Amino acid sequence: MQTPLLYRLSRFFLRFVLSFYFRSLEIGGARHIRRAGPVVFAANHPQSIIDSFILGWAAGRMLHYLGHAGLFRSPIRRWFLRGSGVIPVYRRDESNAEASDRDDRNQEAFRESFTVLEKGGAIGIFPEGISVPGRKVQPMKTGAARIALGAEHQNGWKLGARIVPAGISFESAGRFRSRVLVVFGDAIEMKPWRAEYERDPSGAVQSVTALLEERISGLVTNVEFERSEIVRDLERVYREELATRPGLALATLSKFQREQLLSREIAKAVEHYERTDSAVVWEARRALRRYRGRLERLRISDRVMRAGVSPSPRRVSPSFRREVAKSVVIGIAGLPFAAYGAFWNILPYKLTGRLAARKAPDATQYHQYQILFGGLLYGLYYPPLFYWFYASLGALPTAVFALTLVPTGFFARWYGRFFAGRTQSVRFAYLSATRGVTIQKLRRDRALIVRRMDELVERYLRETGTELPTDPDRDERGVK
Repeated sequence: MQTPLLYRLSRFFLRFVLSFYFRSLEIGGARHIRRAGPVVFAANHPQSIIDSFILGWAAGRMLHYLGHAGLFRSPIRRWFLRGSGVIPVYRRDESNAEASDRDDRNQEAFRESFTVLEKGGAIGIFPEGISVPGRKVQPMKTGAARIALGAEHQNGWKLGARIVPAGISFESAGRFRSRVLVVFGDAIEMKPWRAEYERDPSGAVQSVTALLEERISGLVTNVEFERSEIVRDLERVYREELATRPGLALATLSKFQREQLLSREIAKAVEHYERTDSAVVWEARRALRRYRGRLERLRISDRVMRAGVSPSPRRVSPSFRREVAKSVVIGIAGLPFAAYGAFWNILPYKLTGRLAARKAPDATQYHQYQILFGGLLYGLYYPPLFYWFYASLGALPTAVFALTLVPTGFFARWYGRFFAGRTQSVRFAYLSATRGVTIQKLRRDRALIVRRMDELVERYLRETGTELPTDPDRDERGVK
């Protein structure tokens, strides 16, 4: 299919915005992406409208999204969305039309989707329907299955349509310069469902939807609300320990991809023990809470405990001392650049965060509000600033100022976060010198937790027949 000019222009602009706003945009399971031919890309929906930009970027081709009809009420927005290939869908709660009229309109949406697939195009859809705070994948609606099966049926099962599941994971629900990962899974081919669909269309749609939900859930950290606390504690305390276990082939993954893969395995293990031996989960939750409570009372983190503890209660490790020396050098050398960047950027930066926190309805929309307010505020702030520099100092100083403003702003942010973490290191060194026995006891508590988790991992692998996680794309990366 030919890509409309409006879509190409908006895609170029959005790629620039996403690359600027997020620290990294990473892809896993790239071998499952079909660059041509009829495909329905179906993903989870953690961050509202941002998800459509992320999925389109990761798929690397034009996606025709299904969007709720309320977005099309404004004439300008309707022109933009239709020009970008978005297909309107009418829900019961957003249409004033009679049920029969609404159904007719939605049948038109399905026919338009079939046409896209028949022309070798791709549909983008979020079967959960809505974005909900938290890391639990919501029950999925049947739209993706109905479109793919319906198009295949309409074309005599010769179209070759498939559904490609995708899992979108955000490092943070709202932090600027955080990381995003999109993992694609095994495609669901439609042709094998022919007999069941012709016998019972509704049953086939439900079966494909259930399979799709299972596959998407396996591509993200899928955590029930009541398990979220223990999973988060295990991520903080044990995930890095788990990454060092022999037999793991994760060296080719980025740090964020490795973290997400291990988090998925941790969530699965917790779910397994909840079903088979809930006493184990209760015991682990109690030990982790007690350990976390002691850390909070001392105002230190597990990261600094893991990095700085030595066998002697009154000494810190050599690597820890090297980190302190490194911090001193960076602090002195980087201070002028950080001060310069912070001075000129702090006003719009702080206002963006505060406005987004105040106006975003919930955590699922925080990223989009930060991008919106950030673009608006910086767009209003920079031009008069440049004009003032030009009027006061001339063209060359203004050019130098403009070229250094954004890089030093990024550096100032990194510098602040770097030393916010290093204050923990300083406090740990102080506690090691003044309360060494307490730190030593905390170290023993942590070692007991890690040892117990190692035992539970071995038991989990035996009971489930699961193998240690590896890089699923290692063959593509040339890793033997």
